[in-house]
Amino acid sequence: MTSSAPERAEAIDLVASTLLGRAARLTRLLMPTGAHKLSRTEVGVLATLSEGSRRITQLAQTEALAQPTVTQLVDKLEGRGLVARARSGEDARVVMVEVTPAGTDVFEEVRAEIRANMREALADLPDAVEDGLRLVRREWPTDIGPVDLMCRDPDGEWVAVEIKRVGTIEAVEQLSRYLEVLQRDPALATCRGILAAESVKPQARTLCAARGLGCVEVDLAALRGAREPELTLFQA
Repeated sequence: MTSSAPERAEAIDLVASTLLGRAARLTRLLMPTGAHKLSRTEVGVLATLSEGSRRITQLAQTEALAQPTVTQLVDKLEGRGLVARARSGEDARVVMVEVTPAGTDVFEEVRAEIRANMREALADLPDAVEDGLRLVRREWPTDIGPVDLMCRDPDGEWVAVEIKRVGTIEAVEQLSRYLEVLQRDPALATCRGILAAESVKPQARTLCAARGLGCVEVDLAALRGAREPELTLFQA
């Protein structure tokens, strides 16, 4: 069956007003942003080194990369002044790789950018966190700081979403504090919380379950339209 001219025009209007706008935003998210132009792998190395110095072999194991590849990454980052090699204080024969103050600054900027991208993407596609979620407001104000996203579920219940690059115990504690403040308002007394992150630490996942919080790992690249979403949801 062929569509009538009015139906076709209506369909074109729908694409023009909604789908193309979303595609443009997703395309913008896919483009390299920021002044540092670090690859995802380089950011991963800086993230690991932000937790403490490592040997090349340890970095290779942590990042699941071949040792020659990690050596090349470290050489590149060292050339930019973001990491440095130093002899181990315990064994002078061992060379450790550590993040420099400049590298820490760059990593914090990139981490903030990633979180902002996640917040923007999830605000556009809140059902990536949970089916049927509808965004009400970004940066919902509370006495202890703003909640990243305030949404309603299909039943009309309030849902507070906290967004992190990595879901840690500290992130769970932060979400719990937000909920404690929100639930003082009778209108938000049944508000529940969901922690959304690119990766969630096992201890954080366990604490979420113990406190009745939702926990979802979100593939930012999928939200950017690079591939189909890969979500792992844990709900108490």
